[in-house]
Amino acid sequence: MNSRQLTLILVVALILGVVGWMLVRRSTNSWQTEPVAADEKVVQFPINDVARITIKDGNGEVNLVRKTDGWVVRERTDYPANFEQVSRFLQKLWNLKPVQTLQVGPSQLGRFDLIEPTKGAKNSGTSVELKNQDDKRVAALLVGKQYLKKSSQSFGPGEYPAGRYVMPENKAERVSLVADPLQDVVTKPERWLDHQFLKIEKPKSIALAGASPERQWKLVRENESAEWKFAEPKPGEELDKTKATAIASTVGNLSFTDVLDPQTTLENPSTVTIETFGGFTYTLKIGRLKGESYPVTVSIEANLPAATPSPSPSPNGKPEEAAKSPAEKLASEKKLEGRPFLLNKFSIEQLLKNRAELIQAAPSPSPSTTPMLGAPAKAPANPTAPASPAKPPGGKAPHTPAPPGRR
Repeated sequence: MNSRQLTLILVVALILGVVGWMLVRRSTNSWQTEPVAADEKVVQFPINDVARITIKDGNGEVNLVRKTDGWVVRERTDYPANFEQVSRFLQKLWNLKPVQTLQVGPSQLGRFDLIEPTKGAKNSGTSVELKNQDDKRVAALLVGKQYLKKSSQSFGPGEYPAGRYVMPENKAERVSLVADPLQDVVTKPERWLDHQFLKIEKPKSIALAGASPERQWKLVRENESAEWKFAEPKPGEELDKTKATAIASTVGNLSFTDVLDPQTTLENPSTVTIETFGGFTYTLKIGRLKGESYPVTVSIEANLPAATPSPSPSPNGKPEEAAKSPAEKLASEKKLEGRPFLLNKFSIEQLLKNRAELIQAAPSPSPSTTPMLGAPAKAPANPTAPASPAKPPGGKAPHTPAPPGRR
């Protein structure tokens, strides 16, 4: 290698070094950590002015709207939203503070999943938009990738979500790491519904009226501690007490997973009627199975006693802790009428059992004395053989003479 070639190699190496340094510097300039003020918030907005929340990602969106009587979910034809969940979510956004702030260039936003959400887009985030009663934006936030932290427990998961990267839309390219993983930022409408449902207490009769004779039965009991029995038992029928108890338990713990449009109709529904010792009568119309759920409509009637004084409020004054009067319970549950709910397949199928499935199985027969297959049969006694003489007490058996021809 001559001096000219060596000089050329050194020049090329110098050029590559300068280019590499420029690229590193450019990358560093596009992602720099900035100091965080103690009282700094990620977004600032008048929390009491918020009348609409829109959460959107690449798979869909959900709109929570404040009406006169509370929050509703627009994608579920204005079914009531969970007030506590919505209120807690707004408080969380209002109090959101950064633990670290990064100045990130446009080319780096994808690393934090902070690209505007569009269908099918990669590295896109979830946008949260808050508007007032006049439909004017008061705040907007883009929620990106979760920050994972290594677990210090050897038996626990390797990493767990300990924060989230977010970016206010009015502060483009300013990314904040917050200490909350914001796991409640979801676009599934069913996750925001108010899931309060029927509370059927102290049933005294449960009846099924299905499309076939096999699905016709009624269970009754005389009082709250009595055992269940068939209302009209057929000869030889005995109710399986375990299955009857399971049906009564199902009735008292009904819950729904989602709601359908009020215009939805049920095809060939079965009817379950429950009467309670408190004077309430619940009628459930059950449609055909849809995936893992049954569509169900409810209606409630009540024969209530004369009005009784309202229960005393709890010591801390919280009205939700005071028990509802029968009239208040009826008014609350009446609001559930007129709309199909989706109920879990397993719970509803407890109520759709055929009558034969509720009958106590006959007891198993006692073990037989028949010899086991393959065991040698005991030879019967020879009736023609002479009986052996009995041995006298305390003496020797008498001598039996040998047959003729033998000595």
